[in-house]
Amino acid sequence: VLDLSGVLMTDVGAEALAVALPRCRGLTSVVLDDNSLTCAGAGALASAVPHCPVLERVSLRRNLIRHAGAFALEEANYLLSETRGSMALMELSGQRSMSVNMPVGVPHQGWSGC
Repeated sequence: VLDLSGVLMTDVGAEALAVALPRCRGLTSVVLDDNSLTCAGAGALASAVPHCPVLERVSLRRNLIRHAGAFALEEANYLLSETRGSMALMELSGQRSMSVNMPVGVPHQGWSGC
């Protein structure tokens, strides 16, 4: 478990973490609650998640993620279900700027911007 809750992480930190995540082969859970992540950070993490073989849970509660970032993470969830036959749990509820409650396993396309 990697818990970086409340460490004032911004999108720059999330982008750096996204580069490192695929190298963390035994990591099953990442908790990034209560930070300042936006769509850019969520998008970077979403692109890394499919390359993390045992990652089961990513929690991004109470950040600044809006539609585009949430849908990028949902798309990563969908790709995991297609390739692994299982779903990583992306927790996004309680966003400061909006509450995101999305169906699991349904790809969303065409969203851009934050």
